[in-house]
Amino acid sequence: RDIDQQWGAARTLLGLAEGGPDSCEAALHLAGAKVAQLDEKLASLRAMRSSLVCLIQTCSLPREERICPLLQALEAG
Repeated sequence: RDIDQQWGAARTLLGLAEGGPDSCEAALHLAGAKVAQLDEKLASLRAMRSSLVCLIQTCSLPREERICPLLQALEAG
């Protein structure tokens, strides 16, 4: 699904690139929106990574000392 969306965005940008000066504004808008999407995805991936690192670091501890962000998130609802 992500790959299809990325290909669609790439095709749109390529089409705009062929459209002349009027398309520059549209291309800038699309590129800016894509950068914002990537920033959101990177933030989400960093948070996921942090949770997994925490899990790895505490998994070998006794159960009462473990910190599992994944379970904490599920419990928080």
